[in-house]
Amino acid sequence: MLAELEHGRWNAERLLNGWRYVPVKNVTKKINPSIIPWAELTNKIKQYDRDAIVAFPRILAGAGLEIFRMKNQDEIFDRTRRMLDSRF
Repeated sequence: MLAELEHGRWNAERLLNGWRYVPVKNVTKKINPSIIPWAELTNKIKQYDRDAIVAFPRILAGAGLEIFRMKNQDEIFDRTRRMLDSRF
């Protein structure tokens, strides 16, 4: 599910920056065949999004952040507030 959401985010980023769909990729012309819905992607292209999701914990750790499972919404807000207070 996260990989599918990441692909949607990537599509939105590209489209907002003037990219468009065509069958053959050309970075200079801002065209890419992967600007399509998740369901239409090949498994090879879907793997790029899966790899990005798997890398998130490592990337965030490099910035001093972490991903963790929370039990409830109040705990999420409290821990986020404490984290932000300690950094700013």
